[in-house]
Amino acid sequence: FLTYLSPIIEKLSGYTSDEVVGQHFSRVIHTEDLPGLVASFQRSMQGEIEPYEFCIVHKSGSCM
Repeated sequence: FLTYLSPIIEKLSGYTSDEVVGQHFSRVIHTEDLPGLVASFQRSMQGEIEPYEFCIVHKSGSCM
């Protein structure tokens, strides 16, 4: 769950922190990108740091 939304993600997503903090991060990540993002995060928790590109979903529904 989201505990913080940076100002840049607020600008990119159109959401304010108040609208999404406490909600699942999938609210602002495109559904097709979620499996890869979760897998990348799990690998990073094991020390395998790698870049991963994903789509941030704007409040309007568009992909940024």
